[in-house]
Parts: sequence; structure tokens; C-alpha cells
Amino acid sequence: MIDEVLAETRRTEKRTRLLPARVVVYFTMAMCLFFDDDYEEVMRRLVGTLRWLGSRRLMAVDGFFLDVADTAENAARFGRSTNGPKSAAYPQVQVVAIAECGTHAVVAAAIGGVTAMNGHWQHHCSTAVNQGCC
Repeated sequence: MIDEVLAETRRTEKRTRLLPARVVVYFTMAMCLFFDDDYEEVMRRLVGTLRWLGSRRLMAVDGFFLDVADTAENAARFGRSTNGPKSAAYPQVQVVAIAECGTHAVVAAAIGGVTAMNGHWQHHCSTAVNQGCC
């Protein structure tokens, strides 16, 4: 995505530089995140988190549940999580995302009901990764 924005705004480098344009963008974002650190420490953190495995990026999957309004429509669409004989007080939405570990960029996400997400998020996120959108 960074490369696309640089190309669209015609900000790609015209000569070989010490820091390519995309690294400068990541460095600028990192300086905003670590505003208390000096430039060298920010760059150390940035380089330390960009873990490339050959030609592959290190990715992570995480998810969480959100309570939604207690209406019949939400209960029918999203369901309620259960713990044995008891069910949750509110219907819940499950959000699952796959993110790049180095930049923490979310590259795909799936949102659905608590009862219907088994397998759905894996298909959605792996399809997005395999299509090269990230």
C-alpha cells in the first residue's frame, strides 16, 4: 500500500538514496509512535521489528468479540456465545484479523457471528493474502 501511495503521488525516488522512500514513510510513522525516543532509537526499533523470512512476511492472527445491542435481529444474525447451559447476555460479533508482525498493518479481517465464524475467517484471510492484496 505504501508503494502504491508513493507511486500515485509521484514521490518515488528518482536516484538511489541511503533510505528509499518507503523506508522514510515507515520511519516517519515510527517517529510518531515513539515520539519520546531519539532518531537512532526509533530506527533501531523499526529495523528490529521488520522481520523478513526470505521472501515471506511474518504474519499473526488475532481476534476478539464485541457485544452488540440486545435485539431479536442481532441475536438471529450474530448469535450468543455459550458456556455450557448459560448463554451471553448480549449477542456478539467476532472480529478476526491477520496482520504483519513488522509493521502491525492489518492486511485482512473477517467479521461475523460467534456461531458462524468457524472456518470462515481462515478462508477470508488466507484468500486475501494469497491474492496478493497485502
